[in-house]
Amino acid sequence: MVQIRDVGGNVDIRLSSRPYRIRPVKPREATQSTPPRSKRAPSYLLDPNRAIVPYVDRTEQTTLLDWCSDGEATYSAMLLSGMGGKGKTRLAMQVAAALMERQWDIVEISRAPQVSDPTALRQAPVRTGSLLAIVDYADRWPLAELVEAVAEIVNVYAQRPRVRVLFIARSASLWRDLAAALDPLPLDIAAKPLELGAFASQADEIEWLFDLAVSAFAEALGVTPPLPASSVLQGALGDSPLTMHMTALAAVLGFQPVGGDTPWDVSTFLLRHERRYWQSRTDIGTTTFGRLTFVATLLGPAEFQEAMDALRTLGIGDEELRRRLLQEHRSLYPSPGSSGTDDIYLIPLQPDRFGEDFVAECLLGDDQSRRDLDGLLGFSDAIVTRYTLRTMLDILAACAERHDPIRGIVLNAIRRRPSATRQAGPQLIDVITDHADTSIARAVFTGETGWDDAIPAAIRLGSRLVADQAFLTQAERLRETLDLAQLLVMHGEWKAAQPLVFRAADLLDEVPQDDFATEELRAQLSSLLGLPEIGSADTMEHAQQTIAFLRHAAKNSPDRYNMQLAGVLANHSMLVCQVQGVEAALAVSGEALQIADDHLSRTSNPAVSDMIVRAVAAQNHGVNLTNAGQAREALKLLSDAVSVRSKLYEIGWPNCTRALCSVLHSIMSAFEGLGALDRAIEYAEWNVDIWRRAPQSDPRVVAELASSLSALGVRYLIGQRPEEALRAIEEALSLTAKDQSPVDNVIAITLRSNRSIAYLMSSRIEAAVEAGYDAVEFADRAIRVDSDAPPTMMPLCLFTLGNALRAAERLAEAIAAYAACVSIAESIGEAPTRDGMGIGIQERAQRALTELQQRDRD
Repeated sequence: MVQIRDVGGNVDIRLSSRPYRIRPVKPREATQSTPPRSKRAPSYLLDPNRAIVPYVDRTEQTTLLDWCSDGEATYSAMLLSGMGGKGKTRLAMQVAAALMERQWDIVEISRAPQVSDPTALRQAPVRTGSLLAIVDYADRWPLAELVEAVAEIVNVYAQRPRVRVLFIARSASLWRDLAAALDPLPLDIAAKPLELGAFASQADEIEWLFDLAVSAFAEALGVTPPLPASSVLQGALGDSPLTMHMTALAAVLGFQPVGGDTPWDVSTFLLRHERRYWQSRTDIGTTTFGRLTFVATLLGPAEFQEAMDALRTLGIGDEELRRRLLQEHRSLYPSPGSSGTDDIYLIPLQPDRFGEDFVAECLLGDDQSRRDLDGLLGFSDAIVTRYTLRTMLDILAACAERHDPIRGIVLNAIRRRPSATRQAGPQLIDVITDHADTSIARAVFTGETGWDDAIPAAIRLGSRLVADQAFLTQAERLRETLDLAQLLVMHGEWKAAQPLVFRAADLLDEVPQDDFATEELRAQLSSLLGLPEIGSADTMEHAQQTIAFLRHAAKNSPDRYNMQLAGVLANHSMLVCQVQGVEAALAVSGEALQIADDHLSRTSNPAVSDMIVRAVAAQNHGVNLTNAGQAREALKLLSDAVSVRSKLYEIGWPNCTRALCSVLHSIMSAFEGLGALDRAIEYAEWNVDIWRRAPQSDPRVVAELASSLSALGVRYLIGQRPEEALRAIEEALSLTAKDQSPVDNVIAITLRSNRSIAYLMSSRIEAAVEAGYDAVEFADRAIRVDSDAPPTMMPLCLFTLGNALRAAERLAEAIAAYAACVSIAESIGEAPTRDGMGIGIQERAQRALTELQQRDRD
């Protein structure tokens, strides 16, 4: 991390080659002077930065000011959320202005294009009092980069009495993930976001606010307000300041309402006035200027060269015309606070929702806008950065949510460019999941995106497929259902996949049975039914049917079916090992590996999918060799599998974390089979590090991290490394302490028991006793309320407690613990726990009990 301490002026931070600007700002309410005639466009008058309409206090303002000024925490973070037009930006500006009067400094963290002119960065030094940092559009930042930028704020302004970070976003759902990601920083994090409520609720209040806005706009335009202003009041205007202000401005400009008017009608009226503004200020045709404004609203702001590259790629004009277009657009839409000498062009139409309505109108109105949208989604990273693409997709999602006809246009654009959705936010994921036909959704969800949210979205899509989908034929529905089930199985989502697999089995009876395509679908279904986790009654039979089909198909089309056959055989070998034993399993996994190697030997440029199949075959054959006592022979194969999986992980291949960790577990077992515990620990530490780097907002990741830390702790204990074991155990236990922890009780019990063992090994006897009692009490509660916590965990905890009490010379208590261990073990029948720590517990407890009773008698 860059070490920067309390500074003045602007700080430009580049993380992953992207600029972050920390800019001191001094918000103030605009004076109510009449704007020059050249600025009387609706976008100018409605822009919250212009403050044409006087600000009216809101209850949330007091909440934010109290949060800033009260409390003992030096650093604190909060999210202000609300839909577009709710007044978030204006409220934040007013809070900032109030804090400035209290001698606070205000800074804005933005991802705006880098300012090229160094003189533009010169600002008066800021004071040294408390500080508020405002991060607008927080939902458009990649989460990791947002956390990095906030970490810089904490570092840069470390000496301030108070530092408050206010995030502004439309969706409150961002807070769960963001709060979890910020957790490692020294921040007091608000328990929940502050959601902006209705602007006004009482009829007389709404009428007064509406008349206030009408009067302000009439004064700004130098006209007489219509009387009475409230007579044009239409609909529920109290929910959103922007809706109210747009309606008020339309009234001043002569909008004649009729029954049934909507905010869209008002917006359309104002957009016509925006176009008249263009006609009065430039001789460039409104069609060309409208096209330029459409691009600016989706793509901007941009530096000059980026803007020129974009217009060139879209085929807009020659070099001279492009320069002129950019200059004309900047003249009409300058950057806020711009001196006119900076390098910022293509400023989007403001306010945001007004710009979104403009984009929607363009997409509905002409083919050129739809072609430009395809072009923008297909731009290279050199023109459209990851942040810009996220912004563009958020705008499209907002358009699709408010204007139903836009939905199909946006979804068709995504069908043609599914990889563009790699940066999609939750709004667009919702649109795709809830409204896209499954061919679009599958194109997005089958690995091109790399979303953290892709699997949950796919699960929701699965629930749609299980329901009747009239727009699909039976054969299409069967294929879509099987493909989605396959995707979920690949990522371990067995419960979500199970109903899809059984639904597919029902659908198979409803499609024609006389062609090869149907046989392929039948084989795909059988391969899923052949997985033990699906819970089919005839698992082995289904797997064998799939293998028989693929053997036959591979004879005629080896290049197409051999790797499918290898993959099915590799997975089937695990079931064979359970049912028929390891020798039979070795034959199956050995055949899978041979088929994969033969195929790859004939391929000069193998596909990634083929390399993955070979890695699976190598891993499963290695596991079978380890189980057969041939761990040394297994290591070469498992090392090959680790190499493939780790390379895919390093390049960010989607959804490969779990697969890499699976093969790491396999190679750990092989090293342990050879007695090479230190090497097994190295891989266990690698496994933990991978889960630490995964997004902790995902409960499944937290559960995997806790499980991996528990397993690492056991290996440290076996290796007589108690201090390292304690660090791993305590880290894992911290994950179980969170509200609604996803860590299951078996792991939580094991961790508590192992903590007692680690204390005992490090000669901290009293701590071992305390930890032992804690493990027993926790296990007792968990077993009584949780069906997943097996009673066999209790003997383990009691035996561990007995050992600690025996070391503390608390013999009566030790005898009681050992006796309870033996009694419970006898009543339930002893079984090994997840980590193998329970094997032989009853016998060892009985031996210890006998020794202590004899000692007591003596």
